[in-house]
Amino acid sequence: GYTYTWTITGGTQASGGTTSSITVDWGSEGTGYVSVVAQYGTCSPAPAVQIEVNKYVIIESVRNGRWEQTNTWDCGCVPLPADNVRINSSHTVQLWSSGIEITNLIIATGGELDPSNRDLTIHGDFILNGTYLSGGTQDLIMDGANTYLDGLGTLDHQIQISSNVSIASTAVIDMTSGDFIVDDVSVSNYGSLTIAENLVGNNANSTFINKANSTLKVGVDLFNGDGILDASASDNSVYYNGTVAQTIKSPASSYFNLITEESGTKSLAGDLDINGDLTIDSPSVLDVVSGSNYTIYLAGDWINLGGTFNEQQGNVILDGSSDQNITGAETFYDLTYSNSSDLYLNDNTVVSNTLSMSGGNIFPQVNITLTIGTDAGNPGSLAYSSGTIVGQFEQWITGTGPYLFPIGTATDYRPANLTFTSHVDGSVISKFVSGVPVPTGLPLSESGVSITDVYEEGYWSLAAAHSFSSSDYNVQLTATNFSSYTIGSETRIIKRTSGGSWVLDGTHAAASSPDDYRNGLTGGISTSGSHFGLGHGCPSGSFATLTTSDADTDICAGESETFTAGGGITYEFFVNGGSVQGPNATTTYVTSTLADGDVVTVSVTDASGCTDTHAGLTMTVNALPTATLTTSDGDTDICAGDGETFIAGGGANYEFFLNGASVQGPG
Repeated sequence: GYTYTWTITGGTQASGGTTSSITVDWGSEGTGYVSVVAQYGTCSPAPAVQIEVNKYVIIESVRNGRWEQTNTWDCGCVPLPADNVRINSSHTVQLWSSGIEITNLIIATGGELDPSNRDLTIHGDFILNGTYLSGGTQDLIMDGANTYLDGLGTLDHQIQISSNVSIASTAVIDMTSGDFIVDDVSVSNYGSLTIAENLVGNNANSTFINKANSTLKVGVDLFNGDGILDASASDNSVYYNGTVAQTIKSPASSYFNLITEESGTKSLAGDLDINGDLTIDSPSVLDVVSGSNYTIYLAGDWINLGGTFNEQQGNVILDGSSDQNITGAETFYDLTYSNSSDLYLNDNTVVSNTLSMSGGNIFPQVNITLTIGTDAGNPGSLAYSSGTIVGQFEQWITGTGPYLFPIGTATDYRPANLTFTSHVDGSVISKFVSGVPVPTGLPLSESGVSITDVYEEGYWSLAAAHSFSSSDYNVQLTATNFSSYTIGSETRIIKRTSGGSWVLDGTHAAASSPDDYRNGLTGGISTSGSHFGLGHGCPSGSFATLTTSDADTDICAGESETFTAGGGITYEFFVNGGSVQGPNATTTYVTSTLADGDVVTVSVTDASGCTDTHAGLTMTVNALPTATLTTSDGDTDICAGDGETFIAGGGANYEFFLNGASVQGPG
């Protein structure tokens, strides 16, 4: 593991050794330093890290009492403006006069300061681990430049910040009453600050900066008027958690995480850009304001934990760069998804007006539905340019269409388009189902095509809802990357009711891969689900052809013969059942080695993947004759001018040659 080497300047290490946490006894007041070097095993040590420590003398309380009484303090004195004070645990110190000033103030855990309606000015740091009691309306002021507020305590009193102040990263300050007032200065919050009432800006330059990983909670107004809110830092969170109506401050640029809590309605004051998550907690209401219909740009997750979103006629634009989620049943007016990564719907989501898809895929989770429209009077619409809905998608149908259902898988866009000649208004719930469909009901036959198989990539499921019906409609299915069979002229859209047999409904229209069409379907769409698949069809008759180069099957032994096949795109030739060539695109087979009675066949595959084997050609192969040739005088020795007769035999027709040139025949 790690070891830590500590170096202390201006004090002594009291405990901790080489662990990651030590205790230091500091010497006299002034400046001290803590330096540490971390090392893992035998690895090279990391560079030293050093912090500066401001050491000062602290006057501590020894009893309950008034600030102005000497016996309240261990110094036996009354603290002066340049002094530093700690109110110890179980002690309550009461202000008894106005105008008290101090440099650094520490209220320990269990300690209390009661202002008793007197003002107190802190010129340095304020460490609050105990309680600063309410005690009237007089001011608590921090006016020291570049000081900090720290601690885990309760501030039950108004505080005014009149110089640049930081809230430490270790701070968890709970303001249970009173306003947090910012003058013409900047407050940088690195920790957690809860304000039960108002965060007030005294002028237009009053600035509150929520730094990375910080938290700000406001119960009433957050700079509702003057003031600048910078809440753009990574992983910072701003909560509107009042039980009264609140206006959400438009920040200088954007929010990171925005959370609404408690019962009050939180109303937008303008368009919002949120680079982290938006959370609507129960029972809060987030309102985009009727008439203004502000837009919310969200790069993170939409999380509704039982609250209410008053969508009015506003637009929510999901524009992140990594995966986003919608959690909690939600209704949007306009919803735009422009993120190139994926959107996951963890609960039912309704878009009452327009769903715009210009980004990545949308994944409704198991038994979750993305719906466009709310009823027949408000059917909504889809503006599509990219992305696939991988799961259940519902649309209200109130016209002829065409209606696009942009469904498919995580890798393949496989939409369905429906056009209705007649219908009764309602909705259709769609999804693409991957997997090999069961071929129950096959084979089917249509116009000389025999449908024997179902494409194995999956099927489209459509279910009627809200009284929808149609007895005449057209369907277009896009079978992107269907590869189990080629899509061609014999491909057919087939249909079944969930759990039933495949049938042919309507009229086939020619496919244009990957798009497949069927028109005039009359069998309706079932409420239990109508499934649409692709059927692989082949011509009912034989389509393979085979011919020979000499127009018959009678040849001589050793004669070269060319066989030519047709009817497809790939061919495999066989002699007596044994493959001799292919399968490939070559349509001819040439051979000179056939024997009498050999059968030549060819298996032909067409563009749709259908295969037909020709019945075959049985070859007659005639043996070659044995030729004889004799002369009339019994030898080859004659005199010039002698007549000589040459006598041939062994055949039926003869051709004579002299010195290679034909002189008689054939005949």
